[in-house]
Amino acid sequence: MRFLHDKTVGSTEWLRRKVDYLLTQKEVLERLKAIRAVPDERRYAFDLSRELTTWACRTVSPRQGRPAFLNEYWARGTGKTWKALGEFPNRLEKIADELKRINKADPHFCARRRGDDLSRSALLRLQADCMRLPTMVQDYAKALRGRNWVVAVATPRSGSADALFQLTTTVKFATGKYHDQEVSELLNAVGQALGYKQSFGAVNIAQARSRRRKSAPQT
Repeated sequence: MRFLHDKTVGSTEWLRRKVDYLLTQKEVLERLKAIRAVPDERRYAFDLSRELTTWACRTVSPRQGRPAFLNEYWARGTGKTWKALGEFPNRLEKIADELKRINKADPHFCARRRGDDLSRSALLRLQADCMRLPTMVQDYAKALRGRNWVVAVATPRSGSADALFQLTTTVKFATGKYHDQEVSELLNAVGQALGYKQSFGAVNIAQARSRRRKSAPQT
């Protein structure tokens, strides 16, 4: 199966391609049709086929655990692993301290340059920028540390478990009930289409939802 060894695994593009593929598969379409056919107590008549397929795809896909998700989503494009990204604010703060020491030792170092390519006003602006730089780096470090903390707290321990909860919640939103049997059949069809060896049952899904509720923080 072409998706099993995709180097873009975990990216938004990777997920979109998988969902596009699944929406062409006969068995998946039949399972979606079965969910649409259940009694619609709320009479919303929404077609949530793509949303349901997306959550089902995330549920059955491997590498949805917290470490993988942090690395492949939140650290993607930074050139760093999630671990290195978490340590980066401390490195920035050390750099800011070094910059402060340089500025204190020679406040006019930026004016000691070869040639006279800068005007007096340009040199003054450069000096002001150099003096501000340590504070700017510290502010950057503080902002990045805050972002990393929020992302880490918000990322579930199990991406698959979170996706399953979202899938069943979406079905209930659309129909008024969870319909775990129909959901399990959709998950099995999606897993088979993607080449993943997993098996879901209505009882397992209900138990997973119960565990999720018990572990959710009380507000």
